[in-house]
Amino acid sequence: MLSWHFEHFKNPEAVASGSKMPFVEYSDEEAWALSLLMMSWRNVNLPVMLIPKGKREELPSPEEKIEKGKLSLIEWGKELFEIKGCSECHTIGGGVEVGPDLKGITKIRDIQWLRKMILDPEEMEQIDPLAKKLYQEYEELGMPTEELTEEEMEAIIKYIESFDKKKD
Repeated sequence: MLSWHFEHFKNPEAVASGSKMPFVEYSDEEAWALSLLMMSWRNVNLPVMLIPKGKREELPSPEEKIEKGKLSLIEWGKELFEIKGCSECHTIGGGVEVGPDLKGITKIRDIQWLRKMILDPEEMEQIDPLAKKLYQEYEELGMPTEELTEEEMEAIIKYIESFDKKKD
């Protein structure tokens, strides 16, 4: 799987005929880094030798920022949407990319369905008829299961929902 991602980043069309991913001239190092990132979203245990080494800088958590009034729930949701990789496949009002555009989603989908889809999309794609249909519609590019707390999931939903409350 790791090598598939690497090859796909190097030459998408050669690996997946009709791939929607544009060709970008990634260096081997960049392609491996992106491949490792993709695998991390699937919660795959990588061999220790593949995990990049580096010093981790301790930053205040978003929860701490919210408590101190430096960040709203919607702003935190926006940060999470980007950090957790949601924006890699989804837009909010920018049209369909790899996955569905999420503008208006909180108006047409039940909030419980959204919660389940965000917290465990792989299970939803197996058991839920709508999630199965979306999986098929988007060329079986399933949404990765991301480790999120309930609070993080709610922040992401609030961020998405904030677009649905804006006047067009």
